[in-house]
Amino acid sequence: MLRWSQPLLALVAFGYLYPLSAQSASVLSGKVLDPSGAFIPKAAITLKGPGDQVKAVESDDAGVFRVVGLTAGEYTLRSTAPGFALFETPVKLTGTGITNLDIHMTIALERQEVTVADQAQVEVDPAANSSAVTVQGEELKMFSDDPCDLQNELLALAGPSVGPNGGQIFVDGFSNGQLPPKDSIREIRINTNPFSAEFDRVGMGRIEILTKPGTDQFHGSGQFNFSDSALNSRNPYATEKPPSQTRQGYASVSGPIGKKASFGVDSSYGTQDQTALVNAQVLNSSFQPVYVSENVDVPNLNAYVSPRIDYALTPNITLQGRYYWYHSRNSNSGVGQFTLPSRGTEVNLTVNYAQLVETQVIGANLINENRFAFNHNYNSQTGDAGTPGINVLSSFNGGGAPLSLNYNRNRNYEYQNNTSYKHRAHFVKFGLRVRGNLQDSYSTSNYNGTYTFTSMQSYQITQQGVALGLPIDQIIAQGGGASQYSVTGGTPLTPVSYVDAEPFVHDDWKVRPNFTLSLGLRYETQSNIRDRRDWAPRAGIAWGIGKGQGGGKPPKTVLRLGGGIFYDRINQGLTLQALRQNGITQQNYLITQPLFYPVAPPISALTGDLLPQAIYKVDSEIQAPQTFQYAATLERQLPKNTTMSVSYTNSRGVHQLRSRDINAPLPGTYTGVPGGGVFPYGNSGQLFWYESSAIFEQQQITVNVNARINSRYTLFGFYSYNHAFSNSDGFASFPANSYDASGEWGRAGFDIRHRLQIGGNISLPWRFQLAPNIQGSSAPPLNITTGTDWNGDTIFNDRPAFATVPVNPAIGVIGSPWGVFNIDPVGHPQFGTIIIPRNFAYGYGRFDVSGRLSRTWTFGRGGEPDRNAQAIQAAVAAAGLKIDPGANNGGKTPGRYSLTLGIQARNALNHVNPGPPNTNLSSPFLGQVLQNNGPSNANRRLELSLRFAF
Repeated sequence: MLRWSQPLLALVAFGYLYPLSAQSASVLSGKVLDPSGAFIPKAAITLKGPGDQVKAVESDDAGVFRVVGLTAGEYTLRSTAPGFALFETPVKLTGTGITNLDIHMTIALERQEVTVADQAQVEVDPAANSSAVTVQGEELKMFSDDPCDLQNELLALAGPSVGPNGGQIFVDGFSNGQLPPKDSIREIRINTNPFSAEFDRVGMGRIEILTKPGTDQFHGSGQFNFSDSALNSRNPYATEKPPSQTRQGYASVSGPIGKKASFGVDSSYGTQDQTALVNAQVLNSSFQPVYVSENVDVPNLNAYVSPRIDYALTPNITLQGRYYWYHSRNSNSGVGQFTLPSRGTEVNLTVNYAQLVETQVIGANLINENRFAFNHNYNSQTGDAGTPGINVLSSFNGGGAPLSLNYNRNRNYEYQNNTSYKHRAHFVKFGLRVRGNLQDSYSTSNYNGTYTFTSMQSYQITQQGVALGLPIDQIIAQGGGASQYSVTGGTPLTPVSYVDAEPFVHDDWKVRPNFTLSLGLRYETQSNIRDRRDWAPRAGIAWGIGKGQGGGKPPKTVLRLGGGIFYDRINQGLTLQALRQNGITQQNYLITQPLFYPVAPPISALTGDLLPQAIYKVDSEIQAPQTFQYAATLERQLPKNTTMSVSYTNSRGVHQLRSRDINAPLPGTYTGVPGGGVFPYGNSGQLFWYESSAIFEQQQITVNVNARINSRYTLFGFYSYNHAFSNSDGFASFPANSYDASGEWGRAGFDIRHRLQIGGNISLPWRFQLAPNIQGSSAPPLNITTGTDWNGDTIFNDRPAFATVPVNPAIGVIGSPWGVFNIDPVGHPQFGTIIIPRNFAYGYGRFDVSGRLSRTWTFGRGGEPDRNAQAIQAAVAAAGLKIDPGANNGGKTPGRYSLTLGIQARNALNHVNPGPPNTNLSSPFLGQVLQNNGPSNANRRLELSLRFAF
């Protein structure tokens, strides 16, 4: 860690001290605010003064603008922003110094009975791609208030990502930021500028969340959400509807602290009395298999508080600090489907997170920003691990809890220094991100051991034999006995550390008014692998085709082409696993067909017998997963404030992660006798090897539509076609044959062919607001396994062969919804030997219509009339225009108080979305669905909310 600390301290010192040396001339600065006092980002501000001198700037993400290098005289200031009326006012500057002016913008007006003119435009700015989605204001109502549901909805809205890792969420620019409550979110940006060198991961699936700053007037709100099982429908896979209830309270307040600072505080406390559904097959007291369906209570408690301060240190330097404390407690964690209540654990999580952002304006064209965040979280898990676990594959998972005490204490930090520089037609951004983690991981997982049975029949024979007092060898001779016994011992505590660093530079060069060339380069390195030289070039163009209507208007069609190389970091968890289960720190014994049951010998006896161990190692030549991607997008401006884009994306991943047992029996040497065969490293046990030898190929076609027709109607959505194949589904994915991965090429786990998402906000009569959120997707792929280990590698992921004879379970030929298969192609090759592809099966699609319906009442005396708004309205009235319904009520600010009653519906149509069917050919549940694709306690959920704000 020391070799990283000195360069880091030097960079921090440079980032903070260098900009302080800059001095600014006469400056006009202020904030751009909407009628409620909230900041408006990306507003265009122009200042025209003596000698036709013109200065143009944009407000930043906090709504702050600065115009520097001005001389004394009279100016005209104009400000525009989408959805707001033109703001224009005279400004008089008397000399050098700083003049502060806040811009209060009003909602846009529209002409009565006249088609609304086009406002939404396609642009050649790389960050203004129409395939992106920006959600703010009333549109945020479409999302759930629950943070877990909110995260899932955001990932769904982001659409299919590239590769196996899913989407990525940034909060205020931090990759490890804590997801804030919905009420503190100002704006959500999805899939913007996908080939920017500023970001490490592919832009598709990237979610950027910007939180609200403090306000220059006091604002506050309180909200209570309530849901009860009486409002919800029954889980279709449960025999009864259990009682459940959710109670969640939110409160926030913001306001000024003097003239240079503002604050905001968000908080919440809630409890959820939910249930988990267990559908399993167990033995009754007569040793007969019986099915059980049980709703198990899984109560949850959560609380958080998050204060924030924004402070203008000088007119050119602003500071923003945020602290976040969160605590949650979950009981009976892990219970559900095949896992019985006896395996449940209690999980407690406490998070302390702090961030500081400093922004400095250096002259007219240079901005420097420093960001630092520190996250300390403690996650503990406790359980009653008095007896060994019993796992009957695809029937039930019972016995004692898998651990007595586990905890992880993480200390994460993230530092960024980014500089933006505008010089003529170039907009250059360069910077550095450094992240580190110190982790103390304490684990007693599997210290009491686990017996694994491949079928209910073998478990039944074993239990009957034990009841009769038969010796274990006789039970095995009758077809009983466990297939495996695994147990872990040794030192529970393992420390691990990690650092990565990524400098970048990116230039958007506006070669012509309708043509922008983007070039970027990123370098990435990390401390826990030898591969430390990952160069990631990026390039793109944006070409405006044709001419817009009227002189000087931008084109209505834009073609974008882009490409680049992207890397995924090697997870610190792989390093931790290899350090822990190396045969020294902890010992992990895996015994095939153990000659003991149900009482297991102490681990000291196994150590004394020098039995083989299961050891995990990371390949010394492992490389960071790499993705080559190129994309083409055609964007078109349509009438009614609507834009449409069609994108094609091609991605190829190399050095993707997988695991192998490099000490599995050599092909053709395993005879079916446990422990038999020829092992390349001797009979020393399993050597599980993390390596980067896998690949994937993916193609996507996406159609995006953004229709912000006016302040009453906003709709956006996408349709995506996805085609992805791979030979691994991640670092925990083992090939069925560790010596031949050629048969692993098949549908990737993320190959969901069709996705549809529609969202927005609609103003209904009588002041009702409807925020729909519609999601649909086709069936995901599933892997079919035999439930046996016919190649002796101790991993139960063997796939069957296509059968050449009719169904006959007596000879191992099994029928399923996906075909007829031979589960033992080695022992019975005459019934079929061609192994089926990985992920050959498919599950069920998903369709969900959710949303929120709300009604707001305002009361109390609002602010004083806005004279500028009144003047505009008088002129508009004389011209035969009307005020848009979203405007600010005759120039006055809204009522001082508001009360909002809302109802949130999840799966409002009560559509049954089946979960994945069972694909284990040895399971009594083969082909059956045991759970829904959603919360287990209900199929349709309704949640009532009441919000008071001032």
